[in-house]
Amino acid sequence: STSTGHAFAALVRSAYGEAVFDERRPTFIQLLQQHGVQTIFIQRKDIAAQLNLQPPYQRIPKLGVEVDIHPPNGGVWTARELTDRAIDVLDGLTGDERHFVWIHYYKPTPPCPARQTFGTETDVDLYDSQIACLDHELTRLLQFLQAPRMADDTLVILTSNHGYPLREHGQEGADAMLYLEAIRVPLVIRGPGITARRVDVPVSLIDLAPTILDYLGIASPPEYEGVNILAPEGPPNRPLFAETSRTARGPIYFEYAMMFREWHLIYDFVANTFELYDVKRDPGERRNLIATHPTEAAQLKRILTRWIDRQSTLPVQSAFWSLRAILR
Repeated sequence: STSTGHAFAALVRSAYGEAVFDERRPTFIQLLQQHGVQTIFIQRKDIAAQLNLQPPYQRIPKLGVEVDIHPPNGGVWTARELTDRAIDVLDGLTGDERHFVWIHYYKPTPPCPARQTFGTETDVDLYDSQIACLDHELTRLLQFLQAPRMADDTLVILTSNHGYPLREHGQEGADAMLYLEAIRVPLVIRGPGITARRVDVPVSLIDLAPTILDYLGIASPPEYEGVNILAPEGPPNRPLFAETSRTARGPIYFEYAMMFREWHLIYDFVANTFELYDVKRDPGERRNLIATHPTEAAQLKRILTRWIDRQSTLPVQSAFWSLRAILR
């Protein structure tokens, strides 16, 4: 999803659609706790609120983590302050217990090293400066994690909840339509016993829960829809799905998307229109092939519409009323 709370809910439950709001499905964090893992969440305040029964995510239960949020009278931490806090927390952990620490950076804010700024003349300049600032802080955090007592028994995962369009297709920011700039995110995993390699097939945030659980020797629930990315045989080349945010009031669009091999199929539920892109030959998604590749389009439509049919069997409870009427 291109919405933070929705993406987090899908990640922690390894689920799609309405299943991300199913309180009967345990989050992987709850499973970690059941196996004696202490869980800590270092986060900006409003994101923590999204994950603790705040509208419009009223059906996402508390993650069961010890939330270490920004001080209520001190504003939002800068990236530097968040890194300082994270290092303090990590440095205080004892080696006698297992810990899971979720550190969530938001848009990095100054102060940043002057040499790593790109100016503020355009939105792209500002975004590049924010990325450079975050790179600097991640370097500090990763250098701390390279210390011998940390590196030998720490699994590090770097990813993002969603992308950030900068008007490549006319939109800017989160809750955008499902083009690659909105849904493609980095994913880097490093840890003891992991051989360096690049996974050439698409994977999803829903794969993180089973990957983490399997790495720690904890069985994943059978209802989890993701796979273990670190399995010796690697992840399968399978269809992966996404949907736009369920937080819009009176949405002018609601999209489902599917990535499969080189193809990216987007379906606008409101307008009843399809778009099809070959992301290997056209990574900027400038050439809609839905009319010129009818055979591929028909095959991909069948897969996506069957998946949508399965989603439609679940009661819609997560969205605002105006979107519920559309999804039903």
